[in-house]
Amino acid sequence: MKRWITGCLALLLALTAAGCSGVASPEERFDAVLQQTAELSSMEVDADTRIRMALGQEVLDQTAETAAQLFRDGETVEMAVKSTVRYPGQEISGESYYRDGHFYTSVMGQSFQVPYDGNLVLEQLRVEFPQPPAASELSLLKMDREGKGGAAFSYAVRPESLERYVDQAILLIGSGLFPAEGMKVTAVSGRVTVGPDNRIQSHTMRMSVQIDLGGPVLEASAERIFRYRNVGGPVSVEFPEDLESYAPVG
Repeated sequence: MKRWITGCLALLLALTAAGCSGVASPEERFDAVLQQTAELSSMEVDADTRIRMALGQEVLDQTAETAAQLFRDGETVEMAVKSTVRYPGQEISGESYYRDGHFYTSVMGQSFQVPYDGNLVLEQLRVEFPQPPAASELSLLKMDREGKGGAAFSYAVRPESLERYVDQAILLIGSGLFPAEGMKVTAVSGRVTVGPDNRIQSHTMRMSVQIDLGGPVLEASAERIFRYRNVGGPVSVEFPEDLESYAPVG
């Protein structure tokens, strides 16, 4: 009997050391959050962006506020994005919509529509509103408890995984302004908060970029804060009444 009890205690200690307590590890819970977020067919998300670019002593700050709605059901895709970008002494607001195979844009007093593929819209939204990286891409993942069953994850991306963020860097800093081949993402980190049901609530992503201009190097840093609303709930995309009056192009 003594030997049997000793064996049971040893087995219990081994199971405890192996983490077989029924509680998910930070990596397991983080990946569960990502899977649940990736499976969302519809979403509402607000994004605040701050960008700083420095070349020598010259510094340029830029901010942006974006609100997006996305509805997807099979082949049906509907989208509404409203954004305001602010530079020193300048502010530009614009709206973009998608439904029934057409992309609609209104900016600086000009409104137009063009036939467009819904799959391309979804791909662009994945870049504009990126998911947090998978745990396998991270050099750091720390989980802190928040509230009743919620959690906050802090992360940093491995150096060898940074190249996949170049597309986001191009989008943030401005496509066509700088050569893509001269861009190098040097760091990506962030913070993700989730509720007790593992549904994502917010995602803060920070990125550092160097741009080789053929001599001088431009240093850029960006912080984007995404706040998710009505996660997993029904989304009704709101369109302006004059949408069909937008001038056709193409």
